[in-house]
Amino acid sequence: MGQDHDGPALDSMLDYVGSRWNVDADCRLLTGLSDGGTYALLHGLAEASRFTALAPVAGVLHPDNFANGNLERAAGRRIRWIHGALDWMFPVELAREGASALRDARAEIEWIEIPDLSHTYPREQNASILEWASRGRDDPGS
Repeated sequence: MGQDHDGPALDSMLDYVGSRWNVDADCRLLTGLSDGGTYALLHGLAEASRFTALAPVAGVLHPDNFANGNLERAAGRRIRWIHGALDWMFPVELAREGASALRDARAEIEWIEIPDLSHTYPREQNASILEWASRGRDDPGS
Protein backbone atom coordinates (compact mmCIF):
# COMPACT_ATOMS: atom_id res chain seq x y z
CA MET A 1 0.00 0.00 0.00
CA GLY A 2 1.28 3.48 -0.76
CA GLN A 3 4.32 4.46 -2.76
CA ASP A 4 6.34 1.61 -4.27
CA HIS A 5 9.86 1.76 -2.81
CA ASP A 6 10.77 -1.81 -3.69
CA GLY A 7 10.36 -1.57 -7.48
CA PRO A 8 12.97 1.18 -7.93
CA ALA A 9 15.30 -0.71 -5.56
CA LEU A 10 14.91 -3.89 -7.65
CA ASP A 11 15.60 -1.94 -10.84
CA SER A 12 18.70 -0.44 -9.23
CA MET A 13 19.92 -3.92 -8.29
CA LEU A 14 19.33 -5.16 -11.86
CA ASP A 15 21.33 -2.19 -13.18
CA TYR A 16 24.15 -2.84 -10.72
CA VAL A 17 24.41 -6.55 -11.50
CA GLY A 18 23.98 -6.00 -15.24
CA SER A 19 26.79 -3.44 -15.31
CA ARG A 20 29.23 -5.91 -13.74
CA TRP A 21 28.23 -9.31 -15.10
CA ASN A 22 26.74 -10.71 -18.28
CA VAL A 23 23.05 -11.16 -17.51
CA ASP A 24 20.60 -12.69 -19.97
CA ALA A 25 17.83 -10.09 -20.24
CA ASP A 26 15.52 -12.82 -21.57
CA CYS A 27 15.83 -14.85 -18.37
CA ARG A 28 15.19 -12.78 -15.26
CA LEU A 29 13.38 -14.48 -12.41
CA LEU A 30 11.46 -12.65 -9.69
CA THR A 31 10.32 -14.70 -6.73
CA GLY A 32 9.28 -14.08 -3.18
CA LEU A 33 7.59 -15.64 -0.17
CA SER A 34 4.30 -14.49 1.37
CA ASP A 35 4.01 -10.72 0.83
CA GLY A 36 7.12 -11.10 -1.32
CA GLY A 37 5.24 -13.57 -3.53
CA THR A 38 2.31 -11.18 -3.73
CA TYR A 39 4.72 -8.39 -4.67
CA ALA A 40 6.48 -10.59 -7.23
CA LEU A 41 3.17 -10.79 -9.10
CA LEU A 42 2.39 -7.09 -8.65
CA HIS A 43 5.81 -5.82 -9.78
CA GLY A 44 6.51 -8.62 -12.22
CA LEU A 45 3.37 -7.88 -14.23
CA ALA A 46 3.85 -4.11 -14.13
CA GLU A 47 4.25 -2.27 -17.42
CA ALA A 48 7.93 -1.48 -16.90
CA SER A 49 8.84 -4.85 -15.41
CA ARG A 50 12.17 -6.25 -16.56
CA PHE A 51 11.45 -9.75 -15.24
CA THR A 52 10.59 -12.56 -17.64
CA ALA A 53 9.57 -15.29 -15.19
CA LEU A 54 7.71 -15.04 -11.89
CA ALA A 55 7.71 -17.63 -9.12
CA PRO A 56 5.55 -16.51 -6.20
CA VAL A 57 5.47 -18.73 -3.13
CA ALA A 58 2.64 -18.57 -0.57
CA GLY A 59 1.37 -15.27 -1.96
CA VAL A 60 -1.87 -14.04 -3.50
CA LEU A 61 -2.86 -11.86 -6.43
CA HIS A 62 -3.01 -8.31 -5.06
CA PRO A 63 -6.25 -6.46 -5.93
CA ASP A 64 -4.25 -3.68 -7.62
CA ASN A 65 -3.47 -6.15 -10.42
CA PHE A 66 -7.13 -5.91 -11.47
CA ALA A 67 -7.15 -2.09 -11.56
CA ASN A 68 -3.73 -1.18 -12.97
CA GLY A 69 -3.70 -3.17 -16.22
CA ASN A 70 -1.48 -5.98 -14.98
CA LEU A 71 -3.98 -8.65 -15.99
CA GLU A 72 -3.90 -7.37 -19.56
CA ARG A 73 -0.10 -7.63 -19.49
CA ALA A 74 -0.23 -11.16 -18.06
CA ALA A 75 -0.85 -12.79 -21.46
CA GLY A 76 2.09 -15.03 -22.27
CA ARG A 77 3.89 -14.30 -18.99
CA ARG A 78 5.56 -17.32 -17.40
CA ILE A 79 4.44 -17.86 -13.80
CA ARG A 80 5.25 -20.83 -11.58
CA TRP A 81 3.09 -20.42 -8.48
CA ILE A 82 3.75 -22.58 -5.43
CA HIS A 83 1.31 -22.66 -2.54
CA GLY A 84 0.68 -24.90 0.44
CA ALA A 85 -2.72 -26.49 0.90
CA LEU A 86 -2.38 -25.85 4.65
CA ASP A 87 -1.46 -22.16 4.37
CA TRP A 88 -3.08 -20.31 7.28
CA MET A 89 -1.92 -16.80 6.27
CA PHE A 90 -3.10 -16.79 2.64
CA PRO A 91 -5.64 -19.60 2.28
CA VAL A 92 -5.04 -21.77 -0.75
CA GLU A 93 -8.51 -20.92 -2.11
CA LEU A 94 -7.45 -17.27 -2.53
CA ALA A 95 -4.29 -18.29 -4.33
CA ARG A 96 -6.23 -20.66 -6.60
CA GLU A 97 -8.59 -17.81 -7.51
CA GLY A 98 -5.62 -15.60 -8.38
CA ALA A 99 -4.04 -18.31 -10.50
CA SER A 100 -7.37 -18.81 -12.25
CA ALA A 101 -7.65 -15.08 -13.01
CA LEU A 102 -4.15 -15.11 -14.48
CA ARG A 103 -4.93 -18.24 -16.48
CA ASP A 104 -8.06 -16.50 -17.82
CA ALA A 105 -5.80 -13.58 -18.76
CA ARG A 106 -3.75 -16.10 -20.80
CA ALA A 107 -0.68 -16.16 -18.57
CA GLU A 108 1.41 -19.32 -18.77
CA ILE A 109 0.66 -20.61 -15.25
CA GLU A 110 2.26 -23.63 -13.67
CA TRP A 111 0.35 -24.17 -10.41
CA ILE A 112 2.02 -26.31 -7.75
CA GLU A 113 -0.03 -27.04 -4.66
CA ILE A 114 1.85 -28.89 -1.95
CA PRO A 115 -0.59 -30.90 0.22
CA ASP A 116 1.38 -30.83 3.49
CA LEU A 117 2.84 -27.32 3.21
CA SER A 118 1.74 -24.49 5.49
CA HIS A 119 2.80 -20.84 5.15
CA THR A 120 6.47 -21.53 4.64
CA TYR A 121 9.11 -21.79 1.92
CA PRO A 122 9.62 -25.23 0.37
CA ARG A 123 13.42 -25.34 -0.09
CA GLU A 124 13.12 -28.64 -1.93
CA GLN A 125 11.58 -26.62 -4.79
CA ASN A 126 14.69 -24.44 -5.35
CA ALA A 127 16.27 -26.54 -8.09
CA SER A 128 13.01 -27.00 -9.97
CA ILE A 129 12.25 -23.25 -9.82
CA LEU A 130 15.64 -22.42 -11.31
CA GLU A 131 15.35 -25.15 -13.94
CA TRP A 132 11.88 -23.92 -14.90
CA ALA A 133 13.03 -20.29 -15.07
CA SER A 134 15.99 -21.14 -17.32
CA ARG A 135 13.81 -22.85 -19.94
CA GLY A 136 12.79 -20.69 -22.84
CA ARG A 137 9.22 -20.04 -23.95
CA ASP A 138 9.72 -22.16 -27.04
CA ASP A 139 10.87 -25.13 -24.95
CA PRO A 140 8.08 -27.72 -25.01
CA GLY A 141 8.92 -28.61 -21.42
CA SER A 142 8.35 -25.08 -20.12
